[in-house]
Amino acid sequence: MNADDFRLSMIGIVVAVLLLAVWGSWFFKAEIALFKTSRKAYVTEKTHVESSFPAGSTRAVKTMTRTIIAEFDGEVAGSVRPGQEAVVILKNTVGPNSTTLPASVVNVETDPDANIVRVELAARLDSEAQQKKEICDGKACLVKIEVGQTTPANLALQASGISENTKPSPSASANL
Repeated sequence: MNADDFRLSMIGIVVAVLLLAVWGSWFFKAEIALFKTSRKAYVTEKTHVESSFPAGSTRAVKTMTRTIIAEFDGEVAGSVRPGQEAVVILKNTVGPNSTTLPASVVNVETDPDANIVRVELAARLDSEAQQKKEICDGKACLVKIEVGQTTPANLALQASGISENTKPSPSASANL
């Protein structure tokens, strides 16, 4: 008579439905950052150097801010704003051991005729980073910047070809 008991089957089905509900919620609600990479970017000679004493330190830390100019396709217009964070990747070190610099957007200029958005970024380097990243001087580089958010469902629709023109939602950092 115990062979006719469906208790274990029902528990298995309930667990499977709960897992499917959690996965479905993630699939439609999780936010994935969308990044755009610049057409080209370069480090300018424009620098600003300052020294400060970090809290609890007896030694001064010298910080250098370098200016980087990046050009993006016109489609990022409106998605890039001053204060937004970006990552500068040095071209001569692309790969798993690439050298990157954290940066923030200072100014954004749009050229609708050329369909280009020029972004001025400031990258702060402390004295240790300056020594490691001197190869950046006058070199070309790439800039990655977050331009929006999407969901795994949108990515799946785009990958399948069902939805080609799905616009990403504005990112939280772009609204700061």
